[in-house]
Amino acid sequence: MNKLYVRNGAIGAMTALLLVAAPSIAHANPAPGSGPVAGGTTVTLPAPEGVTFTELYAGGFHTMATGSDGNTYAWGWNEEGQLGIGDNSTANRVKLLPVPVAQPDGVKFTDIQLGGYHSLALGDDGNLYSWGQNDKGQLGTGGTASVNVPTKLAVPGNPSFTDISGGEYYSLALTDEGVAYGWGFNRTGQTGTGDAAQTVEVPTEVDTPEGVKFTQLSAGTHHSLGIASNGKAYGWGSNLGGALGNNSTVNSPTPVEVQLPLDVTFEMVDAGGQHSLALGSDGLVYAWGLSAMGQIGNGSQASSPVPVPVSLPAGKSIVAVAASGFHDTEDETRADDPAAGGYHSLAITEDGKTWAWGGNQNGQIGNGSVGGHVVSPVEVTLPAGVAFTSVAAGIFHSLALGSDGKSYGWGHNSFGQLALGGTTAVAVPTEMRIAPTVTGISFDGIAGTDLAQAEGGSWTVVTPAHAAGPVDVTVEWEQFGVAQEPVVYEGGFTYIADATVGVSDPTDAQVVEGATATFSVTVTGAPASLAQWIVSTDGGKTFEPIDPAWAVSVSGNVSTLAFPAELAHSGYLFSAMVWPEGSGPMMSGQAKLTVTPKDSGGEGPGTPGTKPPVTTPPGGGGLPATGTQAGWGAAALAVSLIALGAAGFGIRRVTRREA
Repeated sequence: MNKLYVRNGAIGAMTALLLVAAPSIAHANPAPGSGPVAGGTTVTLPAPEGVTFTELYAGGFHTMATGSDGNTYAWGWNEEGQLGIGDNSTANRVKLLPVPVAQPDGVKFTDIQLGGYHSLALGDDGNLYSWGQNDKGQLGTGGTASVNVPTKLAVPGNPSFTDISGGEYYSLALTDEGVAYGWGFNRTGQTGTGDAAQTVEVPTEVDTPEGVKFTQLSAGTHHSLGIASNGKAYGWGSNLGGALGNNSTVNSPTPVEVQLPLDVTFEMVDAGGQHSLALGSDGLVYAWGLSAMGQIGNGSQASSPVPVPVSLPAGKSIVAVAASGFHDTEDETRADDPAAGGYHSLAITEDGKTWAWGGNQNGQIGNGSVGGHVVSPVEVTLPAGVAFTSVAAGIFHSLALGSDGKSYGWGHNSFGQLALGGTTAVAVPTEMRIAPTVTGISFDGIAGTDLAQAEGGSWTVVTPAHAAGPVDVTVEWEQFGVAQEPVVYEGGFTYIADATVGVSDPTDAQVVEGATATFSVTVTGAPASLAQWIVSTDGGKTFEPIDPAWAVSVSGNVSTLAFPAELAHSGYLFSAMVWPEGSGPMMSGQAKLTVTPKDSGGEGPGTPGTKPPVTTPPGGGGLPATGTQAGWGAAALAVSLIALGAAGFGIRRVTRREA
């Protein structure tokens, strides 16, 4: 039981569903990638690329999954070693979060199916593997000793197997030639071998009708179902309540034909606790067998020995079904005991809705209620914006994969089979705790602060203080409660030193009347275009904006003032101003212009230049003069600002007062 099938387009063929893993988040660089040495930058990083699940499998009280990395994971009850982790000691009887199954070296499992307390797998090497409880030979090893790691089965003739199914205490397998095998508990004939023995300890061919080749098998608690290439469906084992669908209640140790609805063939079958489900070629779900808890979903608690339609919404094609297939009891006569379990069913319709019916002892229906039973399908309460793409049913718990790439569980959880990190049952689908969790982010070994998960799964952290330069960013993270290899972004963040704004002093100039006077300054820590030129016509007592007709040019970080000199300009003082962010304006030293008459025999224009930049540390008040011109010592000056009214310049008149 519990092999999920999905309808494949118009041809109606059923194929095992594998959800394509959501694309992994790329290891993009931290953003932003730089910030000040003082720290305090909020940096965003993508979540680590952890494992997502592509298929879920429900056992009695344990659960397994195929990971996006190709490995198998297990959690829940492990008393019999059914998790396959190599240790079922008292300390490892229960696993609340997924742990890796100890797969054989070099082997990947291509299919996994769970029994009540044992597990089965098909390897990519073509072999069958089994592990867990074996008191009734359900592992097929030839004995009854339980094993806690996957063990390869030796089957005479070495057939190639393509399908497996785990019953509560027995197992079924199908070869690529359509030959069915059964082994394990056989009191009601559920192995189909025709053997009168209570147990069958090695894989044995099912006693199939002449010429019948099976294409799909399903093992329940005490009965089995199969679909053959001839278009017929078969059942064998316990027929309590009519679970074999042959309009009888007599057990059969070999396959008997299911009485199909008129003009309908079955595309898949799923054997439940003592009821059966099938997807019909007409798009309907059919059920038959025991219905003491409403598990056949036709609005009645009356059993049916032949298939009847489940009361799902009309006109909605069914894409997947699953039947709870275990009773948690060896006694088939207890099949109508609510404490036994194995009574609920699940289905997904093409409109993205999920439906459930039958027993609800532990909230396994998933609509928020607990207790009693539901005789007709009700909607499962889905997470907002999510549709389920697959479902699976255990004894009292349910599982689903979401369209968001996440895994969900609900119902019984006493053994942690829902992977929520605890043992509390939930009555609505709840996201499993399997996503990677970032536990710390450090910058060159110094831990960041205010670590938080952002919307969309990324993580944010605030940088600590650090010296200037690039540093490695290390992300510590865990998945399934286990620390994983840290993600390291080499040189992922660069600390930038505080850029102190400075401006050099212009140099005195002497030119002949009518020649071009030029003054230049070099600006550091800010664009040179921010420098504003000012002039004093009264010996430095006050400054005002330069004549707008005078030319100012910028090349790199150099700002140059140029204008035609007149005799009236002689004695003018020129300065440049910049505005460091977070502090007051800064004024360069002053350069004096001397203009000589054309006929004076003066020396002609000098060669203008600049002095090295002089900077003022942050926090200085007022408008400091940074030059070193004679008579302009900082100790002898006090400067104050008055409005200039120079449109577009945003600067203020500077007044020099004598100390």
